[in-house]
Amino acid sequence: MTKYDINTELKLVIHKYKGDVTAHHLKNAWLTFMHLKSFTVEGYNLISDYSEGKFRMHLNELNVARAFLKGHRYMLQGKKEAIISKDPYTTAIGSLFEQYALEDAGMIVKVFNTKDAAFRWIMHCKYSCGCYQKNCKILTEKRYEEFMERNDYNR
Repeated sequence: MTKYDINTELKLVIHKYKGDVTAHHLKNAWLTFMHLKSFTVEGYNLISDYSEGKFRMHLNELNVARAFLKGHRYMLQGKKEAIISKDPYTTAIGSLFEQYALEDAGMIVKVFNTKDAAFRWIMHCKYSCGCYQKNCKILTEKRYEEFMERNDYNR
């Protein structure tokens, strides 16, 4: 099962996966992202949460992803994606995707095992008011979980 939320306050597309994640699921998700004006035109970044999911794909299926990245470089260059994973195989695939996304599309992808770390990285926040986001107070006041619950992200 997948669901996504667009957070206009923080300029994020948050995509949550539960259960088995196949190459077909990922293809459909990316086709959806490429039709979201917030992602393609308005500069929103992406959090992909696989903490309740597991990749069920072969390594050779990443070649399809690479072709997609190369073909959409003009839209993806400079974008950021934070991947959240607790499963070792999913983390390994995500780590390979980090490299491919940078090489093939100029996209910056990082894999994290906690939502907090992923959120801090994608928002450029270091728990200081000197960060780049005016919404840093969500993190400086340690209201991250409250923010996520308010946006129905943890369900």
